[in-house]
Parts: sequence; C-alpha cells; structure tokens
Amino acid sequence: MAALAMSIPFAGCGQSDSSSTDYGPLAVIDDSDTAPEGGHDALGGTGELDITDRCVRLKADDDRRLVLVWRASEVRWDDGRIVFTGSDGEVRLADGDTLTVGGSSLEYEGEAETRPDRDWAQEPDADCDGELWSVHSLTVG
Repeated sequence: MAALAMSIPFAGCGQSDSSSTDYGPLAVIDDSDTAPEGGHDALGGTGELDITDRCVRLKADDDRRLVLVWRASEVRWDDGRIVFTGSDGEVRLADGDTLTVGGSSLEYEGEAETRPDRDWAQEPDADCDGELWSVHSLTVG
C-alpha cells in the first residue's frame, strides 16, 4: 500500500514536454527564444507553401526558399495541415496555399552553412535547405 501511496502524487504531476508534441515536419522554436532585434515586422516574402514529409518552406516569388520556423505556442500540426494562431486568430494552412509571411530571419551574416544555436522544440530537418524564417504573421491568398 505504501508503494501505491508514493506513486499517486506523481501520477497527476507532469510538466508539458515539447518533445512529446507531434509537430510533423514543422521547425519549431521554444517561446523563450528571441529573434534578432528590430526584425519582428520584416516582410519575408510571398509565395507557395511547400509541405513535405520532412520540411515546410515558402517558395517565394523571388526564387528564395524560406524554411518557416514557428513558435511553439502559436502552431500545431493537425492531420497534414498547419494550424497557426496569430493576432488575427486561427488559420489552417495546406500544401500549395499562397502566403505572405512577416517575421524575421533567424540567420546572421556568416551562418548560411550552419544552423544557428536556438532553443528548438523541434529542429528543422538537416536536408531542409533555405533561409530560416521565424513566422510572426501571415496572410493567406
């Protein structure tokens, strides 16, 4: 009986663990991570959302590829769709959607060949090429 009593306090006492969250192919940073100063409102670009099994990118109209990075509290993966909750509410995104993203680059000069040191909830796949772009806002269409 003593062993049972000892296990009860632990049964309902769990911390949220982002490693148990299924983010699918999303690159996700912990909410405590910060972006470069002054970059929160920069225009990332407009283009087509490209979702694969390992990567989520924006194929921008100017031929750039942005690896979209999301904040843990603003995104979830739901049956092949991205659910982003921004200042305008919840938006569901699918492969092929046309988006305009705002936010900030997570890469600094000289970092193009390596991933910056971040507090990742889920790192982007190593084969996911493009500029890391932290999404703070988006417009569909």
